[in-house]
Amino acid sequence: MTNAYIISGLITLCSMTLPITASAKDLQDTLFERTYTSVSKGVNTPIRAFKDHPLYPYLEYEKLLRQKTSEKKLQEFVQQYEPSLVADRAWRKWIHFLAKNQRWETIIREYQAKRASTSVKCHYYEAHINAGNKDLAFEEAKALWLSPKSLPKKCNSLFSHLKKDVIQKDDYWERIQLAASKGNISFARTLVKHLPDDEQNIARQYLAAHQNPKNALRSKHVGKGTYSRKVIGYAIKRIARKNYQSGYKTWRKYATSHPFTEEEKGDIESYLGVRAAFNHDADALNKLARIPAIHRSDDASVWMARMALRQGQWEQLQNALNSMHHDTQKRDIWRYWQAKTHDKLGNESEAMLGYADLAKNATFYGFLAADHLGVDYSVLNQEPKDWKQAARKIKQTPGLKRASHWYNMGRDGMGNREWLWTIKHLNKDDQLAAAALALELEKPLLAVQTVAKTKDWNQVDLRFPVLYNKLVKELSSENKVNPAWVYGVMRRESAFNTTARSGANAHGLMQLLPSTARDVGRKLGISRVSKSDLKSPRLNIQLGSAYLKSMLDNFDGSYVKATAGYNAGPSRSVKWTPKSAIDADRWVESIPFTETRKYVRAVMAYTTIYDHKLTKGRGQRISDRLSPVGKRLVN
Repeated sequence: MTNAYIISGLITLCSMTLPITASAKDLQDTLFERTYTSVSKGVNTPIRAFKDHPLYPYLEYEKLLRQKTSEKKLQEFVQQYEPSLVADRAWRKWIHFLAKNQRWETIIREYQAKRASTSVKCHYYEAHINAGNKDLAFEEAKALWLSPKSLPKKCNSLFSHLKKDVIQKDDYWERIQLAASKGNISFARTLVKHLPDDEQNIARQYLAAHQNPKNALRSKHVGKGTYSRKVIGYAIKRIARKNYQSGYKTWRKYATSHPFTEEEKGDIESYLGVRAAFNHDADALNKLARIPAIHRSDDASVWMARMALRQGQWEQLQNALNSMHHDTQKRDIWRYWQAKTHDKLGNESEAMLGYADLAKNATFYGFLAADHLGVDYSVLNQEPKDWKQAARKIKQTPGLKRASHWYNMGRDGMGNREWLWTIKHLNKDDQLAAAALALELEKPLLAVQTVAKTKDWNQVDLRFPVLYNKLVKELSSENKVNPAWVYGVMRRESAFNTTARSGANAHGLMQLLPSTARDVGRKLGISRVSKSDLKSPRLNIQLGSAYLKSMLDNFDGSYVKATAGYNAGPSRSVKWTPKSAIDADRWVESIPFTETRKYVRAVMAYTTIYDHKLTKGRGQRISDRLSPVGKRLVN
């Protein structure tokens, strides 16, 4: 008797003799997991014994993939199991099958944008082309084609239509530039052959400029024409990326000798100005302000605002705010600084309106706005909602039941995919109930991700659980550091995931690099710290809180500098510090690294929230923790 039939017999016996208890569920899931693994490998395994298991559609789907597919089988599977993640996968297979068999009218009739992958979109646009609806299809398909990376092979047929009837050489140039901007040079090279022969050498120099910009500028193929100016502009940007002063020097040479348009000048000077601002060049603000607003990039206007903040130039800040794109102006960061600009320029009523709009939010800017108004953090004083009943109800949602079974088997990746698919199809109240359920399942990161789908950042209790409370309090006290700050860092770094590992190889709750952990460990008398040791909450929090304390001591009690140092390294925090003291909120906005800038804002806000939770509403105001940043104090 084969293992497959033994498993089948066991699950049948289990379902006949065992009551529905936790142990019975565990056994059923264990047997299911073995069967699923077997079926996924193509083994002819009986599956009918699992007919009543919530994950049974996955077995059917794996079987379906390994059979000779037909339109009828795929359609029947979709109809039987939708709405579900696995039905969506089968639906995409069905659309691929229809495209292969040129069933264009059926594709148009059955298409659903929310289910569509990139390759399915390609089939849909091709279906419209074959049905005679070319104008709409070409417009949408061209937007899809203009991608900085290679697209699925299933799109090749659609793109053949585009290349024949729509795509021009300027479109190839645009895509080459897009690909280069994302570092996809190898892919960009595949596009060059589609250009006219006399432009291919220029395009190759454009791509060569990515690594060797000075050599590209010396090429005999680079003249003064439109495409040569693209090469020059890109080469100057690549030079400026490493050394902005060299970038400006090179630009001065070419700006006067080549017929750059005003738009081209604005693009190059915007990039150079941003690089100067990154390096806190004293003249960066003036450089950016000299660019006509109509030709200044939105990124350049943003950095003009940041440099105006750093230098306390409020009228220049107002000019920068006025020149930003409308969507940029609506972000809470620039709404806050618009209110503060009104405040500084004497428009008190406008300032108060701006602060009042922000003060109701549990965010960095919301807390700062409340401090300007002198009002309580009202969102932190709301009575927590009891989610138990809603969580019990939402637990019965089929998709969340399936996710729960995957988690029970230790297949967190499968569980997360099922969970995230399910919550996309829930209303806001049910999504919040699902977040509460995630906390019950001891999956705080999943709870955070679930609340994020609602964009309700004021769900403080769901977004900021108090976990490892005893450990955090004990080890924070041992290292003489505020436990709320430790929580703020932990929530931002790992969202309480003990096994979290970043792309930079940081490990555990507070995301320590192994080298940092070893250095801190030696200072604490811990002779050996391995990567696996960092999965221990106690050791990780002990080392992380000790490292935080060292940052705070090195930066003379400055929470923002210490937090920036924890994220980007202490030497960078030193480098970014001005000689003359400025307000901490202004300093934070001038941090060059986007990740670190967002990190400091988040940690300061999270620290305020956890301080409120740990002290039962008697926490420190955020402004009291934001001491001015000035003279470089570091040991």
